[in-house]
Amino acid sequence: MIIQISLLLTAVLLLQSIVTRSKAHNALLSVPLYQTLYDCWQGSGPIAIYNLRQRPLLERHGGAIYTWNAGRWTLLVTNPEYLSRIFRNESIIAKGGFYRKTPHGIFARLFGPNIITSSGTVWKNLTLIIKPALQRSVDVSFMIRHSTKLVSRVLECQAEKPPGRGVNIDPLVENWSVDICGEYFLDLNFAALETGFSRVGNAFQRLFGKLSGPFYAAFPLLERICKLLPSRRRAVALVTDFEDTLLNAVENHQIPCKDSSASSSRPDKLIHRLQQAHRTGQISDLLYRSNLKILFIAGHENVKSVLTSAMWELGRHTHMQELLRQEILSSLAPRSPPSPETLKTLPYLNAVIYETLRLYPPLSQLTNRVALQPFPLDDTLTVAQGTWVGWNAYGVHTDPQNWGAAAHDFQPDRWGHDIHAIRDKVRRTQAKCTYIPFNAYHRRCLGMEFALLQLRVGLAELVRGCAWRVDSEYSFSLINLTGIAEGNSEAKELYAGFYEDRGLKVLFCPVALGYSGDGEKSGEVSWSV
Repeated sequence: MIIQISLLLTAVLLLQSIVTRSKAHNALLSVPLYQTLYDCWQGSGPIAIYNLRQRPLLERHGGAIYTWNAGRWTLLVTNPEYLSRIFRNESIIAKGGFYRKTPHGIFARLFGPNIITSSGTVWKNLTLIIKPALQRSVDVSFMIRHSTKLVSRVLECQAEKPPGRGVNIDPLVENWSVDICGEYFLDLNFAALETGFSRVGNAFQRLFGKLSGPFYAAFPLLERICKLLPSRRRAVALVTDFEDTLLNAVENHQIPCKDSSASSSRPDKLIHRLQQAHRTGQISDLLYRSNLKILFIAGHENVKSVLTSAMWELGRHTHMQELLRQEILSSLAPRSPPSPETLKTLPYLNAVIYETLRLYPPLSQLTNRVALQPFPLDDTLTVAQGTWVGWNAYGVHTDPQNWGAAAHDFQPDRWGHDIHAIRDKVRRTQAKCTYIPFNAYHRRCLGMEFALLQLRVGLAELVRGCAWRVDSEYSFSLINLTGIAEGNSEAKELYAGFYEDRGLKVLFCPVALGYSGDGEKSGEVSWSV
């Protein structure tokens, strides 16, 4: 019976989509709805859909098309000039999210109204609370020690493997990132990397592949019709369990981390600012819970995704890994903790990170803005009031018109060879909206600098402590992405690493520090696995 109802509803929506096309819609190309239905049926991932369906239309016809998303036609934009106008006009093309777009859906329940997708006075109020905590000066000694611990853990795991077999690095990098998020933002000692277990992290991981499906994402009304099905009740239970586990942790288990060195700044940590705002009525209970969840997810999952993607590229291009290793070893004193100031000035390290963010933006596609009034993108195209607008960072970053014929290639050198040239290119491409891994302008990610710091420290410690290459049995795919809901393109827009669901497998070996004949430090790599 459910199948018959779903088919009938799909037919009705198909008819509705045909007869309700506006003049503005007819002025642009769109991905036919039957193709969206076929991709839902096949369970295609968002990158596969983008490359097959959307990219050809966008790159040939001006960088703006209509796609079917969350039960409506939405405008998908990759034209940098259009994006610049959209991002600069927040009061007209306002931020929204699942809570506003599909208020009865499972992802509205998970994310709620939060600082990433809110606008107006709600966003301004949340920014006053959250921004100081994300941008405060931090002591990086815990981050450094924990990154060194990550090196030890990957080498221990490699030693336990049969010769020639790689290590699945996903859970290790996940635990490393969860612990750093806990220390610096939540005032919690998760000890996930040490124990291999985190109750909160595990509750979050259980959400993967269990919340929704592609048809629910395309036609949210199905969620309301099917809400009594066992799968929907399980999805609600998983979200509730994650929320309760996280709340229980931050409210009842805040204990000093045994190697924490940031305790003197505890009142300024994110969790304490949120709790104070909640206690004093500055934010509601819903806003408190929603922002706690989104900040935990974004605070660890995005960095984990980017670091794993960097390890994938450096594991494929081992000569680039060696260039990075020599830069690190020649710039840092042996067995001494790296200085954040020094890491920030290293050209190749920063170029590798910026290039990874270009090819593997953690937020690859979002449809989270809505036109509050008609808004002209140029002389011929006006966004109609009520239209939802999305953007695809992966598409912008891999468009040959923006990045040349080698736009799809991993080339850190494209950023320049000295830190001043690299910083200048980052600023210029961000201003032109051809580089938007952290969004743009006044809605740029508040945690951007902390994320870059964490990536610099993590990658520097990895390359000076171990070498790696990708397991020959590992098969890379851009079709299947790690996302909150397997097969759900709307969910996969949020937090997605560009490696297969079963995890990136890498072979590791230790790096022995030595000295070359001219006194320069060198890292000797000896493969015995």
